[in-house]
Amino acid sequence: MTRETTIRVLIVSAADAVVAELRAALGAIGSATFSIDVVQSASDAMVALRTLPSELTFVDVGDGNAGHMRELAQVSSTTADTALIALTSSGDELTSVATLELGAQECLVRGSDDLSPTRLMGSLRNALVRSAHDGSRPLATMIELSSDAILTINRERVVTRFNPAAEELFGWSASEVLGKPAEALVPNSDHHEQVAFVDRVLHGDSVEAFEVERTMRDGRTVIMSMSGSPIADAFGNVIEACLIIRDVTDQVNARLRLFEQQHLLESSQAAGRIGSWAVDRLTGRIDWSAEHYRLLRRDPSLPPATIDELLELVHPDDHELVRRSFFREAGFTIEARFLADPEEVRILRVRGEYIPREDEKPGRLLGITQDVTEERAEQAARHLAEEQMRRSFDEALIGMVIVDLDSNPLRVNGALCEIFGRTREELLATKFQELTHPDDRGDDEPVSQALLSGAQKHHVREKRYIHADGHTIWTEVAVSLITRPDGTPSHLVGQIQDITERRAHVEKLRHMADHDPLTGLLNRRGFDREMTAHVARAQRYGVTGALLMFDLDNFKQHNDAYGHGAGDDLLVALADCLRQRLRATDVIGRLGGDEFAVLLPDAGPPYASLVSESLLEHIRRITHGLPVVTGVTASIGLVCFERLRALSVETAMKCVDLALYEAKRRGRNCYAEWMPTGEIEPASPAE
Repeated sequence: MTRETTIRVLIVSAADAVVAELRAALGAIGSATFSIDVVQSASDAMVALRTLPSELTFVDVGDGNAGHMRELAQVSSTTADTALIALTSSGDELTSVATLELGAQECLVRGSDDLSPTRLMGSLRNALVRSAHDGSRPLATMIELSSDAILTINRERVVTRFNPAAEELFGWSASEVLGKPAEALVPNSDHHEQVAFVDRVLHGDSVEAFEVERTMRDGRTVIMSMSGSPIADAFGNVIEACLIIRDVTDQVNARLRLFEQQHLLESSQAAGRIGSWAVDRLTGRIDWSAEHYRLLRRDPSLPPATIDELLELVHPDDHELVRRSFFREAGFTIEARFLADPEEVRILRVRGEYIPREDEKPGRLLGITQDVTEERAEQAARHLAEEQMRRSFDEALIGMVIVDLDSNPLRVNGALCEIFGRTREELLATKFQELTHPDDRGDDEPVSQALLSGAQKHHVREKRYIHADGHTIWTEVAVSLITRPDGTPSHLVGQIQDITERRAHVEKLRHMADHDPLTGLLNRRGFDREMTAHVARAQRYGVTGALLMFDLDNFKQHNDAYGHGAGDDLLVALADCLRQRLRATDVIGRLGGDEFAVLLPDAGPPYASLVSESLLEHIRRITHGLPVVTGVTASIGLVCFERLRALSVETAMKCVDLALYEAKRRGRNCYAEWMPTGEIEPASPAE
């Protein structure tokens, strides 16, 4: 505050002493200059205030008698834009309260410290601030009635006024907002911007209206026009920021709609590459849209082309079609090739509608032009792709089928017909489940459910079908689910390949890998696998079984005497002998040369010994396929698994090998059994 600040003061008093005392008190304040007027009655005060309102009005109420109080009430009810201060000679608190109830913002006691410079200055400031918020003032009434949201914020950023329009806009009642921090009205994301705005106003700047988007309490998005003005006291100090806010959502949206309407045609035409045009056959006027200029590669600064100029841009083969269309009095739709760019041929679809005049004079032709070059190229590419797909399906070397979601065949190819030995019509009239081998039909439903549920996108498995002549076909079936653009299942595509020969070949190779080619028995690899599997079962479910290992006595001499062919015949005869004597559950193997092994899975010691003796007897009787009767014998080693402390393949093979060695040592043509003591049971006597 500076000395140049001048505050207008009106004193209402008929007592010269009161006026003098108040003049002296005001003159003692060094921070402001006061322009003082004096009237003697309330009626004079009302005239003076209407002529030239004062910032401060002092009313002398004396000792607070009824007459003086009426004077105060009269001034209070008719004054505007002034701070009202009562002067009393009574120190009674009830008098002060009564003056405040009658509209005074302050009550000062004459002859007390109330008129000291410091206290008087504070009282003046308080009166001015309270006056600004007095709802009975005409200005406050105007604020309350305003259709614009008006709120005031003090220097502590607290809301001090919140009119009904603000309540409606923000969705907060005045009782919820007044006295609360203003930031409660602003979303967190906008706090910084709002604080900067209020700071400018509180620093004395008037902020012109600007638009901002706000999310309101009820979730609405509102576009506000906000402006701000500082509120200063009589001393020039900014005490509050007054914000005027208007909901301009509808106005902004209206502007946007108008802008959109102005540009809708042009933007939509550009997006769709569609140009519009009009030809008035009466006046000869031609109008083109901006996009039509672009489509025909014509400079927009030039007038639209005439029909003859257009024909110069048309492919010669399409001249007559375009000319005939433009001069007929009817609507048309044509496609023509345009050569606006010599290096590029564009295909334009032109649609025209003829609008006749009521006076039968030549009418108007209105139309649109669309560039369909890419569309036609896409159609050609799509047709090519569809043809390639059709040929790929029909001419595929493997069977192809399309079925609906109920497993009804929709399409099959020639390769599939060949696989099943049926015609296309027969396959289309039959569900593939009916052609499935009975042992494989239970797999179809789980596969379909897995595909339809999305658990699998593709499924591949081997499956058996029945050929038209009744034999079994082994196939590899690959099924895929085809979905619509929205993701829902549409149909299933299957690829079926006949693998009957391949499977037979694989089985043959597998058999060759595990079997002896001469005797057809398991070879050492196959026998070891069976032994390993039995040991694993025995370790889990209980030890059972026995192992026999034997070879022919004097087999080398037999080969030397009769040749290797005869030796092979003897081995084949021995294999047949073993198959005839042993059970189907027993495992027989040729380990190499004339060495054989037998696994008895469920045999105990008594039965194993019986089998060993029986085998010796059967081997002695072998004569089939031999060149002469030779008296064939064998030596057998036996180990019963329950006698082993720890069953393993290696342990069993080692023990049975020891038993076989012992049988040979004791004269051959017998068997010997390994025992836990490490000794070998005596061999059975040779016969």
